[in-house]
This record gives sequence, structure tokens and C-alpha cells, in this order.
Amino acid sequence: MWDFYNYQKEYFKHVKPNYIYDMDTGTGKTIMGLHHHQTYFKDKKLLIVAPASKINEQGWQRTIEEHYPHIEYETCTYNMLPKKWNEFTEYFVIFDEAHRLKNSTGVWGKAGFNLTKIASGYILLSATPIPNGWEDSINYFKMFGLTKNKTSFIRNNAITTMQYGYMEILGWRNESKLLNMWKTISRRLSKDEATDLPALVFENVHFNVSNTYKTIKKDRIYDGIVYDNQMKLRHGLRLNTNLKTKIEYIKDFVENTNDNIIIFYNYDEELKLLQENISKKTYLCNGAVKDYPKKSEWDSIENTVTLANYKSGSEAVEFTYANIIVYFSPTESYTEFYQSYGRCYRNGQTRKVTAYKFITDNTIEADIYRALDNKEDFNAKLWLEKENLWKM
Repeated sequence: MWDFYNYQKEYFKHVKPNYIYDMDTGTGKTIMGLHHHQTYFKDKKLLIVAPASKINEQGWQRTIEEHYPHIEYETCTYNMLPKKWNEFTEYFVIFDEAHRLKNSTGVWGKAGFNLTKIASGYILLSATPIPNGWEDSINYFKMFGLTKNKTSFIRNNAITTMQYGYMEILGWRNESKLLNMWKTISRRLSKDEATDLPALVFENVHFNVSNTYKTIKKDRIYDGIVYDNQMKLRHGLRLNTNLKTKIEYIKDFVENTNDNIIIFYNYDEELKLLQENISKKTYLCNGAVKDYPKKSEWDSIENTVTLANYKSGSEAVEFTYANIIVYFSPTESYTEFYQSYGRCYRNGQTRKVTAYKFITDNTIEADIYRALDNKEDFNAKLWLEKENLWKM
């Protein structure tokens, strides 16, 4: 059984059978959601609704197997929810990354609302449930029976204008009333309020090995590239553990927080994909470019992503404006790894830091992290011994 932190125990004192867990990234929403099911609805089948990237990563599945192996559960992606919601009558539903339901007129929002009407109970988990203000709260208030629909909510609470020929919301009346309504269905927990949470926490995010990796390892050739020496093969494997799934995951991950994030990467191909798939304000720190905020700006920036390669981002720079680190791929150098998280977790950091290691199981990537966890460099000798490869 999970040994809960005191802040989690305190949070549970305030929740209700149907509730919105408005909690920062890294505060333990997954284990708390499962505990909620066991506390209020343990005799009901469990449905986990989450982005495809989260389902494929199998974090929910691993946590259930480790802590609650007796739970009977199913998973459903948001993409499939509009087609399948009516199959889950009387299930208890956990909506992960629940901000995807905030649009009351969207297909996901409608399907989520419909599912809550046939479910035995439900909770919604998100670090950013209403990122754009009260308009994002409408579907939640509908789910909990606090408003009839979007039209009545706006009529009763919004200050609007038709100056440009369409309705524009200028502001909100009765904000204290809206806040009190929100507090009946949700409670905010920031990472800094989690007083007994360590100042630096590492979490592993697991992926399955790609077919590209398997092909390169087996045939030593892929997409016209011949991996005809040890160094070339090692780097080819490191790059191709599972780029596609990692990118899908990072897109959802970045969307679910307003914190400042540092992403450490190794290869130009990784950088290109990250830049193409992240729409937030992005800074860059590599051998050619060092474009990141000045110290005078650190207190005012939020919701940004800094892309840093290990050589440039692990020494002689500070990133204490950020409190989330993502290791998109690992370095082989323990010194670089240690110094990289020291860029954020150091004197001057005022927030707790969570570092996420992307690990593709049964690949060279997992071997590298084992070496780093042992405070060792990963080198050709270790790799050849592990893989029992012939000299190339």
C-alpha cells in the first residue's frame, strides 16, 4: 500500500465522491485517483480516460499493478471517448488530463459530460483545469449540476458586448460567487504547498521499444543508412528508441502545466521534432544559440519551454526560473547528468523541482539510465558487454 505524504492525506480530507483534483504536476494525482476509487467506489469497475500518449506509456497500468492489482479496470483514450462513452454504465471514471473536457460544445466535452451522467461516480485530474478563466469552467459546472448550459451560464455571469458583430466576453460578474461554486467541487494544490514533498523528485516515464530500433539492431541498416561501426550503431540506437511516442507524450505533457520546463536532448533530429511540436514560448540553449531569459525576467515568466542540449545546458548556465526538467533522452556522462539537474535545483531555486526521465524499456536507453543511477558513465565497454556484440 502506498505510504501517502501528509499533504496528500490532508487533501483527501476535503474531497467528495465526485470531485476535481486541481493539483500541480508532480504531486501524485495518479495514486490519489486510485485511492479515491478504493475509498468511495471500490465495488465498481474502474475506467481511466486519458490521452493516448498516457495510455500507451502505461503509467496508470503499472501503478495499478504495483499498488492495487485486484482492481478491475479498463482504459479509453479521449479520441475514442465520443464513440465509446455509452459502453461504461455504472463504471467509476477517472478523467486524466481533464482540461481536455473544458469545451462544453466540443466532441470530447460532450462525451465526457454524457459519461458522467451514466457513471457511478467520477473525478477529474488536471494541473490546469481552467487555464483561460471562467469560460473554461462551464462544462465542469454542468457535470456537477451547478449550471444548466453554456448559454445560461454566460447570461447569468458574463459581461458581454456585440460591438464587432459577435458576442465577446469582457469580464465576469459575481466572481466571488463563481469562486465559491468552484470550491464546492475542487481544491487547488500547488507543489509548493506540498510541504513534505522533497525539493527534488525524479519520476520515470516508460515507453515501448520502436520497430525502427529493432530493425537497426537486427539488420544494421535502416532508411538507407548503414550502421557499419560501433559508434554509429550506438548513436543510431540511442536516437531511435521511440521518437514518435516520446513526441506524442511531450505534446500532452507540456499542455498540462503552466510551469517553466527545461527539456534536455542530445541530437539535432530530436531538437527539430521538439521545435515542430511545441507551441508554447520556447527558448534554446545549445552550441550555436544561447537564447534564454535574463535573470531580471525570471520572476515574471511562466508557461515556457527551454530546449537545452547536454553540452551547453549542463554547465556554466542557470535555469532556476524552471522547476520541471524533462530528460527527453539521456546523456552517457554521469557528470553531465548530475550537472544538468543542478542547473535548476540549486541556490536561487524557490520552487520544488520534478525531473522526468523518458526511458524506453529493453533498449540501450534503459542501460544508460542504470549506469547513471549507479553514478557511472555509460561507455562502449559497458554497451558491448551488455549486448555481447562482436567487434565491428
